[in-house]
Amino acid sequence: MKVAISEIFESIQLEGRNVWKPSVFVRLWWCNLSCSWCDTKYAWDEKIEKANMLDLNNIVDKIKTFSSKHIIFTWWEPTLFQEYMYLISKKLGNEYTYELETNWSIELDGKLYFEQINISPKLSNSWNNFYKLEILNNIKNYAKNIDFKFVALDKEDLKEIEEYLSKINYKDVINWIYIMPLWTTKESQNNKIVLNYCIKKWYNYCLRQHIILFWDKKWV
Repeated sequence: MKVAISEIFESIQLEGRNVWKPSVFVRLWWCNLSCSWCDTKYAWDEKIEKANMLDLNNIVDKIKTFSSKHIIFTWWEPTLFQEYMYLISKKLGNEYTYELETNWSIELDGKLYFEQINISPKLSNSWNNFYKLEILNNIKNYAKNIDFKFVALDKEDLKEIEEYLSKINYKDVINWIYIMPLWTTKESQNNKIVLNYCIKKWYNYCLRQHIILFWDKKWV
């Protein structure tokens, strides 16, 4: 069985609850969105880089060469490949813990369980005109921890976040809410509008550390 992979590498988590945690990143290739500010277009745009078609067993063997026992299935959209994630985790077993990065536009089928799910709904600043924020409510049995991560630039974005949060009926299972400053430069990680809003609302202001450390290069 061949799986479309962008890259598999060992690094540290650079966003959210598990920031600075050593992890193995399994970046699956392809996405159902095309965000204007995407910093990993090489993981879905063939004009930049093509997918690596890897055998399932080779993927597992590659993961086992690393010391970290925490697996992050990451961008771009891994929920497009749930059967592959399931088979990889089944072969690796309970020795590993699992984390999912998702735009949450595709619902999980129930086979998978994660220590951590990071849901990153896309606002209108992503320019995905065909994508609407889906209100997916069947998430209680999918993870130990479920957090939201939004990318925001200005007051209009923050207003949109509040409108989104007001509509969901599973807010009780969301542990933490993070707001990350939309990046155009490294300096844009210092966004006082977003920072002051997080202080007011008791949300988490989340620097996108990979932008600061690696800019638009791969996270190695």
